[in-house]
Amino acid sequence: MTADETIARVLAHKDVLGITRVANLTGLDRTGVLVVMVCRPNARSSAVFNGKGVDIAAAKANHKVWVNLETGIYHKGGRWYGKTKNGKFISVDDAKKAGYKAAKRD
Repeated sequence: MTADETIARVLAHKDVLGITRVANLTGLDRTGVLVVMVCRPNARSSAVFNGKGVDIAAAKANHKVWVNLETGIYHKGGRWYGKTKNGKFISVDDAKKAGYKAAKRD
């Protein structure tokens, strides 16, 4: 699935997901990294999520995984995504570098 297809699928459900804004933040610093921000004001944890990528579509499609800090398992979606008591949202790369393992089923 392309980044544009991912964006279209997510934005089709933005009201259910609680997404109120998607903003391009590129150019607000000097690094030149393409950055997109998504606002979810009613989220249980962080209300703002940032995605980075080689182009704007990739930055928009870059999402975070939910790490259950008690089990060391990260979820890309599904039943436990953002739902465990002790967890956090991080990128897949950061989860792998920290030694967290992907859930077998999501």
